[in-house]
Amino acid sequence: MYTCINNNFTHVLCYLFPIFQLQCRITAIALHYFYMAGFSWLFVDILHIYRMLTEVRNIDTGSMKFYYLVGYLIPGIIVSLAVGLNTEGYGTKSL
Repeated sequence: MYTCINNNFTHVLCYLFPIFQLQCRITAIALHYFYMAGFSWLFVDILHIYRMLTEVRNIDTGSMKFYYLVGYLIPGIIVSLAVGLNTEGYGTKSL
């Protein structure tokens, strides 16, 4: 619900103040990235719990590089591809 309210507020702000179109576009890209990162970290949590239940050895020790890679880099790649392929899709000229 918070994301919906924040997204609606962003659209209203961009409609009322069209001079802030760059800030509007940056805000839309940031919202997309953090929304994707939230689901990515949810997947990392589920993967960690699954590994804790199925593997015999203790997985709490060791490198967490894979988790950080999946949690931060994968959403960054997806959002950068979306921005690169459809730049005009972020931010609005009119509501």
